[in-house]
Amino acid sequence: MSYGDAIPEVKAILEAKNEEEFVTFTSRWSAEERKELRTQFQDATGLEFIAFLKKCIKNGPYEDIMALGWDCNISARVNVIKKAMKGVNDFRAIHDVILIATPDERLKLAQAYQEKTGNDLFKDITDQIPLNSASSYLCHLALKENRVPRGSVAGDAEILKHNLLDADEPDHEAVVRLLITSTADEYKEINHRFEVLTGKSVQEAIETKYADKENARGLCIAHFYNLAPARAVAYAFYSAVRTQDDEMAYEQAARITGLFHELHKFAWVHYACWGVMRDDIISRFQSKDANKVNFRDACLMFWKLAK
Repeated sequence: MSYGDAIPEVKAILEAKNEEEFVTFTSRWSAEERKELRTQFQDATGLEFIAFLKKCIKNGPYEDIMALGWDCNISARVNVIKKAMKGVNDFRAIHDVILIATPDERLKLAQAYQEKTGNDLFKDITDQIPLNSASSYLCHLALKENRVPRGSVAGDAEILKHNLLDADEPDHEAVVRLLITSTADEYKEINHRFEVLTGKSVQEAIETKYADKENARGLCIAHFYNLAPARAVAYAFYSAVRTQDDEMAYEQAARITGLFHELHKFAWVHYACWGVMRDDIISRFQSKDANKVNFRDACLMFWKLAK
């Protein structure tokens, strides 16, 4: 398919910095069509599309959501994880990239990371992130371990119960290893048995035991990914919505939306566990700041929740 007419149209929209019109333009194309349009844009103009977008659009959440939404998913993940590992490790961003991923996606991520940086992703993670928290174990083990049948549903439910409810201090490695190495089918049984044993949900137990929100968020994402990947995306977005820090809320929502709106397009259905995604987007993201004012409409557009 030729995008001959669309190329000068989007170039003019971006040059005019017309953020509202760019949201409308973007809504016309699927992720696959955007990929082809990016390629044809570069062929026709000599400009790399994402770099041109970033040059034209104001820095901030709106730029982030649009750039991530238009970029190749693996390339976008590499950019996110590179930024997340500069200076103080941004565990929320690292977790989003490596926990909400299939083994094949993680392999492609590692390959793309090496091509872009010349470094080995696992080595960079292990060198830069010491094993001293649940967040750090999630980073290490997600890249190192494979999912295989553990064959101990009852015992694993007891491990979760002991660490999340009974023990004064949880064994981070034991909890993370269980979450990361269980098969989806086994984990659904473990989750059910835990709820029967304790009368609590795993999310409730994690968020009670782990006061640090970074640790709790990462563990809950790993937990929900085992139940349904789209539910992990929904939880990550929900955690953005309820984040009190405005900048952090916008940053997380931009990242989750940009990376996962197409791969897990029914996350809004799973969001019903906590609320109505459309309503929460509208009520939470109301800033009139120049770099945020069109963010809400972009968010609704990518999740196909605009009316």
